[in-house]
Amino acid sequence: DKLSSGGVQSKEDLRKRLWEACLVDVGRKKPLPKWNTPESLHVIVAGGGAGKFSSFMPGFGSGVAGSPGAFLSNPITRRVDDPVEILAEPPALVGDEFLVDPRPGKKERLQLAVRAGELEQGAVVGLLDISKYRSDDFLNALERRLKETRPGVTFKRFRKATFTRPCQAEVRDQIAKECSHVIAALAD
Repeated sequence: DKLSSGGVQSKEDLRKRLWEACLVDVGRKKPLPKWNTPESLHVIVAGGGAGKFSSFMPGFGSGVAGSPGAFLSNPITRRVDDPVEILAEPPALVGDEFLVDPRPGKKERLQLAVRAGELEQGAVVGLLDISKYRSDDFLNALERRLKETRPGVTFKRFRKATFTRPCQAEVRDQIAKECSHVIAALAD
C-alpha cells in the first residue's frame, strides 16, 4: 500500500501530514495553517464491489472553539443500505403506482463526425469563446500559437451569449458557413 510504504501508519498520521502540507505562506515568519488542527481533516475510506475509495474532506470543525464558525459541520458515519435488486422486467402495477428504474437506459452509440484531418493552407478556423471566465485568454494564447505553426490559416472569433446555455443557432450557422474547423474554449 502506498501510504504505509511512505511511512503513514494511521489516519491520525495521515491527517497530521496533510495538515502540515497545507500550511500557507502569507508573508509572515511562519506559514499559517489552513485549518485549526489536524483533527479538522477527515479521511474516509469506503469499500465495495469496485474496490476501496478514499476521500480527504477538509473543513469539518473549522473555526476556533467559542466562535460562531466553530464546528459548523460535523462528520457522521452511517451504514449504507444494500442496493435494491433491480429486476429485468418491471414489476406489475399496483393500483396507480409503479416503480421506475432510475438508471439510464442503454444509449445508442453516436458515430463521430468526420474529422477534417490536417489544417490545409487557406483553412478558416472558428474560435468559439463560450463566455466563461478567461476562456478568451485561452483562445488568445491558442490563436497566437496556431498562427506561428500554421501561417496560411485564417482565424475567426465567435462568442456564445452565455456559458450556461447552448450556442445560439445563428452563431452555429455562421460558424458552419464561414469555417472549415472550429475550436471551442471550455475554460476551467
